[in-house]
Amino acid sequence: MATEVMLISEKKVKTLLPISNNLAGDYIRPAIIVAQDRYLEPTLGTALMVKLKEEAASDNPKEPYSVLLDDYVAKMLAQYTCAGVIQNVSAKIANAGVVRTEEEKLYSLSANEIAVLRNRYMRDGDMYRLRLQRYLCDHYNDFPELSEHCSCNELRAQLKRASTGGLWLGGAKGGSL
Repeated sequence: MATEVMLISEKKVKTLLPISNNLAGDYIRPAIIVAQDRYLEPTLGTALMVKLKEEAASDNPKEPYSVLLDDYVAKMLAQYTCAGVIQNVSAKIANAGVVRTEEEKLYSLSANEIAVLRNRYMRDGDMYRLRLQRYLCDHYNDFPELSEHCSCNELRAQLKRASTGGLWLGGAKGGSL
């Protein structure tokens, strides 16, 4: 099985957000992969996603890909990853079913408090996604992979959608571009 290339490291996620340094990577890695697959690839298109993974795997990405990864992708992925981590650490799947664990002197948040916190990170992720989309629209010609997408109009329309929730009645989500 091929190793999944993550476009942000666990360490970078912990640096960008208030996540404990002792949080196990087993919670963070799956959330990074889901954030990449669910939010980033639909925004970038498969061709640019593949190119970014190639650049990230090289350990020395070239411009303009390094700027895209460091200044835009990392911040967006960190937020969506945190939203996923909140879900992952809030409940465990065990032989007894879905359970919540409580350790001594640590108290779990209520389901409502967890939802509020998760929604905050989702909104921040949406904001960084919109910022990424605007950057890509402004620098469209710097990334030949964007024009290799099967439908340029479809990709450009996707670049104008950032919101992950709520009611969408058409037009650019998250504001006009």
